[in-house]
Amino acid sequence: MTTRRQFLIHTGAGLAALSAGNLALAKEEGKRPLVISTWRHGLASNEQAWKILGQGGRALDAVESGVQVAEADPEVTSVGYGGAPDREGHVTLDSCIMDEKGNAGSVAFLEGFMHPVAVARKVMEDTPHVMLVGEGARRFALEQGFKEEDLLTDRARKDWQEWLKKGEYKPWSPASDPTHDTISMLALDQAGNLSGSCTTSGLGYKMHGRVGDSPIIGAALFVDNEVGAACATGVGEEVMKTVGSFLIVELMRQGMSPADACKEGVQRIIRKNPNWKDVQVGYLAMDKQGRVGAYAIHSYFQYAVHDGQANVLLDSDSKIDLWLIVWMIYLEICLAVDDWGWYHVCMLQFCKIDIIARLPGTCLATATPYSLPKTSLIGSELGYLVLGIVFVAIGIITLLLPILRSASRDKALFLFGAMSCLWGFRFLLYTQVIPLLLTENPQALLSLARSFTYFGATAAFGFALAYLGPGWRFSLRILAYFSLAFSCVASLVLLVNPDRDLLLPVFSVIILLGLLTVIANTLHPDLRQEAKRQGLYIGFFASIVFFSLENLRSLGVVPLPFDVEWIGVLILYLTLGRIIAVRMFTNEHRLGTISHELAMARKIQTSLLPKRAPRISGITMAARYIPMTEVAGDIYDFTKLDDHRVGILIADVSGHGVPAALIASMVKGAFRAQVEKIENPELVLLGMNKILSGQLDQKYVTASITFLDMEESIVRYSGAGHPPMLIHPNNSETCISLMENGLFLGPFPEAEYKSIERPLVPGDRILLYTDGILEASNSCEEMFGDCSLNKFLVQHREMPTESFADALLESICEWTNQGPDGSLDDDLTMVVIDVNEPA
Repeated sequence: MTTRRQFLIHTGAGLAALSAGNLALAKEEGKRPLVISTWRHGLASNEQAWKILGQGGRALDAVESGVQVAEADPEVTSVGYGGAPDREGHVTLDSCIMDEKGNAGSVAFLEGFMHPVAVARKVMEDTPHVMLVGEGARRFALEQGFKEEDLLTDRARKDWQEWLKKGEYKPWSPASDPTHDTISMLALDQAGNLSGSCTTSGLGYKMHGRVGDSPIIGAALFVDNEVGAACATGVGEEVMKTVGSFLIVELMRQGMSPADACKEGVQRIIRKNPNWKDVQVGYLAMDKQGRVGAYAIHSYFQYAVHDGQANVLLDSDSKIDLWLIVWMIYLEICLAVDDWGWYHVCMLQFCKIDIIARLPGTCLATATPYSLPKTSLIGSELGYLVLGIVFVAIGIITLLLPILRSASRDKALFLFGAMSCLWGFRFLLYTQVIPLLLTENPQALLSLARSFTYFGATAAFGFALAYLGPGWRFSLRILAYFSLAFSCVASLVLLVNPDRDLLLPVFSVIILLGLLTVIANTLHPDLRQEAKRQGLYIGFFASIVFFSLENLRSLGVVPLPFDVEWIGVLILYLTLGRIIAVRMFTNEHRLGTISHELAMARKIQTSLLPKRAPRISGITMAARYIPMTEVAGDIYDFTKLDDHRVGILIADVSGHGVPAALIASMVKGAFRAQVEKIENPELVLLGMNKILSGQLDQKYVTASITFLDMEESIVRYSGAGHPPMLIHPNNSETCISLMENGLFLGPFPEAEYKSIERPLVPGDRILLYTDGILEASNSCEEMFGDCSLNKFLVQHREMPTESFADALLESICEWTNQGPDGSLDDDLTMVVIDVNEPA
C-alpha cells in the first residue's frame, strides 16, 4: 500500500523535514527533486529552478535557469548585472556549470554578457574545452549569439566612484560586507541526477584581471553523480588552495555525511591559514540520497532549500557562532565567582575554548581587594538590597512566563526579564550581605557586578531593538550587537585585571551615544509605536537624564557627590514594565479574540460536513473526523443519487489550520459542482482540478472519489495522490488495495485521471481514509502504517460498522499516546462501508 508521503516521493513533490540547521529528507526509497543555493538571493533563484524540477525537468537546466535570476537582478551586487566592478571600473564575470556525466564548462574574466552561466554551458556542450577566458570567451559568446551589453548600473558606478576617493585596495574581510557573495546552486532531479552551477562578479573593487574560485571546476563546484555534489562561496583564493568542492565530494565518497564533509573542508582551510578569522568561506553539499549539509567559518552564511513543499532560508553551522560567545560569558562568570578549580577544568576541557584557558588568573579569589566604587544616595545597603531582590524576583517571573504561557513568547518580554535579573544581581552584589553569603572573599564579586553593568545596558538596548525594530538604517540593531560585543570584551578585561575597570570611560561614552541613538529613533516619525504615549515618553526621557548625569559624572564632567544611576534604572524599569504589561494584556486580549474566532470557525466547518451518512440499500456506512487543530484541511462528503447509488468524496488539503480549512470548503464546493458526473469518478476529479487550478497558492489537495452502485453491485474508484481504498473481503485473511491515482489537485491544470471498477460481494468491508491514519506516529517516531491498518481490519472484522470506526480511532489514539481530544500530528478522517447480506 502507498501512503500519500510515498506517492509524493514518486511524483517529485516530497515533503522535507527541517532539523538542526540541515534538511533531513525522509528515509524512504525513491527519488525526489531538490534544489539548494547559497545566500538569501538563492530563494528567488530556487523558485525559478523549481519550475523546471517540479515538471520532471533535468537538473542541469534547473541550475542554469535558477542562477540566471541572480545574474539579472541589479539588487544582487555580487553577481552579474549590477555586480560591483573591479578597481578600474570593469564588471568582469566568472561562472561554471557541471552536469551528471562529469561534463563541465566555465568562463572567466568575461565582460559584457548578463548570463555567463549560459556561455559556460555552451563551452561545455559546443567546444572540446572546459574553460574560456577574457577576450576569447567574449568572442565565443558573440559567435553563439549572446547579446553584449553594459552591466555597470548607475548605483554600482556611484559606489565605485565613492571607493575611488579612498584609492586603496584591501582584500575582502568579514567586516567589509558579510551578507552577500557568489551564488552557487546544486540540484537533484526526478531521475536522481545531480548538476551544479556557480556565477559571480567576484570581489568588489578587485585588481583588474583577478579571477577567484567561481569558474574553477573542483574549487567552486564539483559534481560526481555516483556520490554527490558540493559548491563554495566566500574568498575564492582560500577555496582554490584546498580544491574545496572536490575535497568535500571525496569525503562523502569515503562515507562522511554532507554536513561533516563541509565542516572538514572548512577545517582544512583553518588549519592551513593562520589568519582564518579574517576570511569567510562557506560550503554547501548534497549527496546522492538528497541529504544536505552546510558549514562556514563565520556564522552568517545562509543557504536556501526548495523541495517543492517549501522554499526556506537556513543558517549554516559555523566555526564562529553565537554559542561560543555565550559559553565564554558563562565560563567567565564561573571563574569569577569562586575557586571551583575542578569544575573550571572540566568545563574548559569540555568546551575546548582555548582563549579562556590561556587567560591568567583562573580564580579571582586572590585578587587585590578594593572598596565599593560608588557612594549611594540611598545612604545604606538596604536600598540596594531591596531593589536587588525586587528586580531579581520580577525578572525571574518574567522569564518564566514564556514557559508557563506560550502566548507570552515575546523577545521584548525575554529581554525585559534578562535586564531585570542583571540589574537585580548587580544591586545585590553591591551590598556586603549577599557577597558574604556566597564567598569568603566578597570583594572578588565586585568585578562580576561590574560585568552585569555592561550586560544590563546590552539588554536595555536589545529591548529597544525588539520594541522599536531595527531603527533608522539599522542603527538600533548595530547598537545592540556592538554593545553585546563590547560587554564581552570589557568583561574579559575585568577578568584579566580586576583591580581596574579600564574600559569604564569607553562604556560611558557608548552609553551616551546609545541614548542619543535611542532618542533619535523614538522621535523618528516612521518608527513611533506604542511609545508615543505621553506617559511613556516622560518616563523614558526622565530615565535618560539620570543615566546621562551618571555617565557624565563618571567621566568627571559633572561634579555630583553621589550615584544617581539607580534613579534612572528605577524610572526606566517602571516605564518598560508598563510597556510590557500593556503589551501582555493586549496580546492576551488578541489571543482570546482569535480563540473565539477559531471556535466559531470550527463550528462553521463542522456544519459543512454531513450530519449523518445517507441510507443506501445494501450498505451501512460510518464516518469519523478528528481535526489536528481547531480547524482542519480534511473534508468528506456524500452525494446520494437514489436509494441504490451514492458518491463519496474524501480529501486532504496540504498544511493545517485556517488556510487549509478555507481550501477544504472550496474543495467541497468543487465536488458539489460535479455531482451530475458522479457515476464517473475520474470526470469528477478532472472537473474539480479545473476549478482548483491556480487558486491554492502553492498548496495542493489529495482526494478520492468513490461511486457505489448496489443495483449493479459494483464500486468505482479514482484518486488524486490519495491513499488507496482498502477492501477486506468476507472470510479473507488479507486486504485488497484498490488504487488508481493521478496527480494531486491544484498545481497541475492539465492532469488526467482514470478510474478502476470492482464487483462488490456481501460481507465486504471498505475503508476510505486520509493519511493521518497511516502517518500517526508514536513516541519512537514509528508510523501506524499500512501493515497495522491491514491487521486491524482483519482482527476486527466481526465488529459492526459504527463500533469498528470507534475502535480504529481509539487504536490510533493509543498508538500516538493522545486522547480523542489530544493533539494529533495530522488531521484524521475515515469512512467505513459494509456491504450487507441480501435481505
